[in-house]
Amino acid sequence: MQASVDTIIIMPEIKIIRIFSQEEKGMTIMNKEHYVGLRKKVPRTKAMLEKEFMELFPEEPRFFEALIAQQKHNPLYHLQAIIEMAELYPLEAVRDAIVLARQYNTYSFSFIKGILQQIQPKEVPTTIAGIVIPRIDVKRDLQEYTIELNGGDNDRN
Repeated sequence: MQASVDTIIIMPEIKIIRIFSQEEKGMTIMNKEHYVGLRKKVPRTKAMLEKEFMELFPEEPRFFEALIAQQKHNPLYHLQAIIEMAELYPLEAVRDAIVLARQYNTYSFSFIKGILQQIQPKEVPTTIAGIVIPRIDVKRDLQEYTIELNGGDNDRN
C-alpha cells in the first residue's frame, strides 16, 4: 500500500503534516485539532448564553427574561451581541447601559450599542511578534494617493 504525505506550512513555527493512505485519497478529512480557537468565544445555545450572561451580569435576571420575551424571533442574537459588547467596552458601562435599557423598557442590543458607542471602547492592544503597536488616528490628504496612483504625476486626471 502506498502512502502520501501532505505538508502545510502556515507560519515558520506552525507546520501541519498529514499522512494518508491510498484508500483515503479524495476523501475530506476533518482534524478538529486544526480548528481549535477558530470558533467565536460567545456560546450559541440559550442555556450557554444564559450562563454567560448571568456570570457577567448576575444582578440582571429580569433583563434576561424580558429580553427573551420582547425579542421573540431571535433573542439569542441580542444576547450574543450584548456579551460581545462586554468584551469591547468596560463592564461597568455595559451594566449602566442595561439599567438604562430596563428604565426605557427596551430590551435589544441596538439600544445598548447606541449608548455604548458614545463612550470609547477598551483599548485592544495589537501585537506583532510580541511588539505592542499603539492605536493612532492617521489622517492623510487623498491627493497624496492620487499622486501615488499616477506614478508621481500630479497633472493626470
